[in-house]
This record gives sequence, structure tokens and C-alpha cells, in this order.
Amino acid sequence: MASITIDLSTYKDRFGAYVQPGRYTVQLEDIEHGVSSGKKTPQLEVWLRILNVVEGDEDAKGKTITDRLYLTDNSMFRLVGMLDAIGLPTPRKKFQLDPQKLVGRIFDVVCDDDEPYNNRVRTRVTGFEKTKKIVAAAAAGDTDTDDEDFEEDVPEPANAHGELNDQVDDLPELDEADEELPEPPAATPPVKKAAPAQKAAPAAEPTPTPEPEELSEVEQALIAGNDADEDDEDGDDTYDLDSLEI
Repeated sequence: MASITIDLSTYKDRFGAYVQPGRYTVQLEDIEHGVSSGKKTPQLEVWLRILNVVEGDEDAKGKTITDRLYLTDNSMFRLVGMLDAIGLPTPRKKFQLDPQKLVGRIFDVVCDDDEPYNNRVRTRVTGFEKTKKIVAAAAAGDTDTDDEDFEEDVPEPANAHGELNDQVDDLPELDEADEELPEPPAATPPVKKAAPAQKAAPAAEPTPTPEPEELSEVEQALIAGNDADEDDEDGDDTYDLDSLEI
């Protein structure tokens, strides 16, 4: 008989392994959002790989068990229990959850035997608990819950400026002391630069006194006549110019 090709790349064991009742530390290995095969009930189907045995079957380490979380009002408590065990917030309002962001999370599960199916006993998850590591981290003050996995359905503001207006309204009011501005410092008058000293002008040379010119006999006689006139005011002496030889 010729060989045939078997592709198990997309195969998933939807029945899951059987483990004895107990408590196990598991890692969420895969998750699918869909509906049940019978009533088409919305559900989350999860695959949980056992990392550690807290109490129960010592041979269970490495096995993968499955669980179904129905998304109905009467069954929502199981999803809330798993989210609480992971350490994620569960606000009592509508929010957006990305199931793929739960992959890789670690928590504890409490397992028990389920009703036999086709003469095969199945393992049923009956509870979710935080692992001891998560509890120890919380006691140490590490409360990081990765809120980015959730998106709340918040109505958008009525206008495009709503967000800006809210930010402006949140600004603290100024006290009266804050509103008073300090007086500006007194302006320093500019310092004038001293003008460069001007050079003293050279002293003027004394004007030479011209030597008196030699008078002619007529000029000397006129001068002498003037002097005689001055003497006439006090005496009777007169001079006849015609008697002078010119």
C-alpha cells in the first residue's frame, strides 16, 4: 500500500488529556472564539498546558487539558474567574477583550472528573486560582495587570473640541499671589563714553609791532600845530603856518 500524506499542522485535540483531580499550574496555550456545535452558543475554547503540579497527578506535567467558557449571562462567571486568576481587571461594564492577548498567561486550575463520554472519563475544570508566584508578586507590590488588553466602550465627545475643553477645565486655578507679576528690575542708565580730549590749539604768535615810519617836516609841523592848539586853550600863543618852510 502506498504511503499517504497526513497534515497535522492544524490539528487540535478538542477532547483534552485526562488528569487526576487536583490543582495544577497551567499556561494558556491557545484560545478560539466560536459557537458550540449543538445550540450554537457563543463560547471561548481554551487549551491549557500543565506546567506544575500543585496537588494531584505527578505525571500530569506537560499534558494539555481543554475547557469551554460559554459567553452567556448564566455562565459568564467562569470567564470572570479566569480573568481574575490571570490578574486582569473585570470592570462591571462593557469592554473590548482581545482573546489572543490571553495566550501565554499563567494561572492555576482546579480539576475534577467529568461525566464519562463514550466510556471515557474527561477532566473538567471547576475553578480558577492565582498561582503562588502571582500572589507573591502582589504581596511584594507588583500589581501590573496589563490594562492594555482591554478597551472600554467609551462614548465619543459630542464635538471635536470636547477633549480639549476637558483638558482646559482640568487646569488648576491660579492663586491671587500667582497672578501678581514681579516688578521688572530698574533699568540701568547707559554709561556715556567720555569724549576724547581735544588737543590744545597752538598759542598764537604775537603780532609784531610795526616800527613807526619817519615823519616828514610837514607832518611834524601838523602834529606840533595840534599840540599848540591844545596849549592855546590855556594861553595866547599862536603859530603862523605860512612862516614855515615846506
